[in-house]
Amino acid sequence: MSGLTYTWDYNRPVTDRVIEIRQNGKPIDRAAIYSVTTNDFLAAGGDNFSVFLKGGNQRGGPIDLKVLISYLEGFSRPFAAVIEGVLLMPRPA
Repeated sequence: MSGLTYTWDYNRPVTDRVIEIRQNGKPIDRAAIYSVTTNDFLAAGGDNFSVFLKGGNQRGGPIDLKVLISYLEGFSRPFAAVIEGVLLMPRPA
């Protein structure tokens, strides 16, 4: 997540689960403006990420699926991948 870390509490209300966000180990400046990059699905409010719809200076790019397909087509076949650094969110007990 580009130098970001966060503290999350799954037991809090859905709109209030993120407790803290840090950038390179320091708390973010809540008054600052940050650039965010995401896929087209989430940018359009998918999975209830409606906050992306409120962002300013929105810029679109190529559709992420088309870019991924184009990238993978550049490899010889068969293509092999390794899963690294999976983000797991523990569910409350």
